[in-house]
Amino acid sequence: MPTNTFLSLTNADLGLHSQQIQGVVYAPGLVCTRCLEPLNLGIVARDYGHLQLLGENCAEKFAPKRWIKQMESKKYFIKKSDFATDQDLSRSHRQYFRAAALNCQIDLDDVLIKRFLSSYRTGQWSPCFTMKEVIFYIKALGDLPLLLDRRDQISRMEVLIRLGMLLGRKLETITELIEKVRRGYWGLSIQNQQMVVATQNEFYGQLGEYTYQFLSHWPPKNGVISLD
Repeated sequence: MPTNTFLSLTNADLGLHSQQIQGVVYAPGLVCTRCLEPLNLGIVARDYGHLQLLGENCAEKFAPKRWIKQMESKKYFIKKSDFATDQDLSRSHRQYFRAAALNCQIDLDDVLIKRFLSSYRTGQWSPCFTMKEVIFYIKALGDLPLLLDRRDQISRMEVLIRLGMLLGRKLETITELIEKVRRGYWGLSIQNQQMVVATQNEFYGQLGEYTYQFLSHWPPKNGVISLD
C-alpha cells in the first residue's frame, strides 16, 4: 500500500490570515467534505467548529482566492524548501526545476533527474552530466501540464487503491494503470479517466471518511501530511 503524501500549507506558511481558513491543500484523490466532489485543491476551513476540506465553490463564502493563488506556483512540489529555490530561478530554469520535481514524483527510479533536482537545490552541479544534456532529457519528458496531470492521476488512483477489495475487479485494473502512467508518456486515456472519476463517485462515502482521516492530522509538518 503506497503512502499518500499531500502538499499541505498553513496560513503561517503562506503569510495569510483568516478567522475561518486554516490553510490550503493540493490533494488529488480527496473529496470536498461538504459536497463530496473529487478535489485537486482544497481549502481547510473551520466551519461550525469543525475542520472541513472544501472545494473552491463550497469555500466561496470564506473568500479563498488568495490561498488558491498561492498554491498555483507551489503545486508542483512536495518539499516546502523547494519554494524558495523555485522563486530564485530564471523563468526558463523554473520550468525545468518544476518538471524535474514532478518527474521525481512520477518515476521513482529516475536517478538522473533526482541528481539534477538535487543540483538545483544545493547549487552544486554533478559532474555526471552537463546542463545541456539534462535539459534535453527534461524537454523529452513532456510539458508541465502533461507532467502535472500524470502526477495528479497517480495521486487519485493511489488513494482509490486504499479501498482494497471494495473495488472488486477494478483494484487490479487501477493498480496496473498506476504503473502505466509512471512508465508511460501520455497518462490515462479519456476512457480510463472516466472510469477513475466514476469510481471516485461510486465510493464517495469511503473517500469522505479518508478525507476526515487526513484532516485529523492537521496541522501539517514541514508542509506535508502523509497517510500510510
